[in-house]
Amino acid sequence: MKKILTASAYILLAACTVVSHQAMEDNEQYVVDTPYVENQTLTENTATEAYAIVAARTVNKMLDETSEYYDKSPRPHLYVMPPEKQDENTQDGIYQARFETINIIEGSKTYVLVNNLNDAEYYLKISAKNISLQNQTPAISYHLALYSADNVQLREWTQVIKQVQNDDKSWW
Repeated sequence: MKKILTASAYILLAACTVVSHQAMEDNEQYVVDTPYVENQTLTENTATEAYAIVAARTVNKMLDETSEYYDKSPRPHLYVMPPEKQDENTQDGIYQARFETINIIEGSKTYVLVNNLNDAEYYLKISAKNISLQNQTPAISYHLALYSADNVQLREWTQVIKQVQNDDKSWW
């Protein structure tokens, strides 16, 4: 009798385990993220990286084309103005772009960066805005303008970076 009772208990335990497992499977939910959903908005992370990339391109172009200003000795003093958002949709990645701009100029050792506009021989205005290209592709326009201390605009540069139309929505 003891063997029958023990065997019955094992059978009952096994049945409860199967029923319990079946109940868990019935309540499982699966979340599927499709990378193919069309999203034409700028996300904070990709926009920050995109601002840094477009800033680097623009600053490098500026440095290539302004050697007549910084080839003299001693190196001229340059002040980098706080960035201007040209529309309310411009994200805070513009501040990362200014940081990138300052780092590249410091690393190039072409200008001496100063923290006060009154100490500068030149100043650099930064502005950016989000734009939408013909096919509704999100893009960022980054603009630099070099001014002399007496407020005369010497040169300006603009670069545009757009979001690639692929699955991962990367920027180039």
